[in-house]
Amino acid sequence: MQIRELLSIILVSLLSVPFPADAKPRVAEKMLEMPEGTQIEVKLRNKDSLTGRLGPLSQESFRIQYARGEKVMDREVPFDQVKSVKKVSDATATETPQKQTVQQHVIEIPTGKLVEVRLVDKSKIRGRIGQVSADGFLLTAARGSQVGEQKLAFSDVTSVKAIEKEGSGGKSGYLVVGVLAGVGAIALIGILVAAASGFE
Repeated sequence: MQIRELLSIILVSLLSVPFPADAKPRVAEKMLEMPEGTQIEVKLRNKDSLTGRLGPLSQESFRIQYARGEKVMDREVPFDQVKSVKKVSDATATETPQKQTVQQHVIEIPTGKLVEVRLVDKSKIRGRIGQVSADGFLLTAARGSQVGEQKLAFSDVTSVKAIEKEGSGGKSGYLVVGVLAGVGAIALIGILVAAASGFE
């Protein structure tokens, strides 16, 4: 009888010892907060590191597109292999080192970002970057009065440059005008109230 009691005490003690929290739910929760196409840096448990675009999520894994030399890789990564994940800032993602290939640069630009593409024939196209494949990428661009997607092959592209939003002062200008109008309205009401109380 004493052996059974001793074993039950040991078993209860082992079950009550807190184990380190599994990183898998935290990684999955963090990934859910990021939209597809977000530029991310993933550190794996095997000490490998991947920087690329977040792809679709499934119950146990996610996909990431990244560049290795002149190849665009698409890899499924189980959440339990991930040590950490972080979002890469747009500023970091759009800086282009001199020896970076077009494929590497395109993978680092977030989906939907406005870009200027220079082609081998020296023409330029402006548009929003879309899905990337092994041999090229989609660009949503305006042609005349229509907007459409165009597939560009990496072999036809000499450079891709992210364009910062132009006219960002428009929103702040409207904000300043709105604040000044509000202050003016309050001052006018104050003057009218003071004038009305002075006449009585």
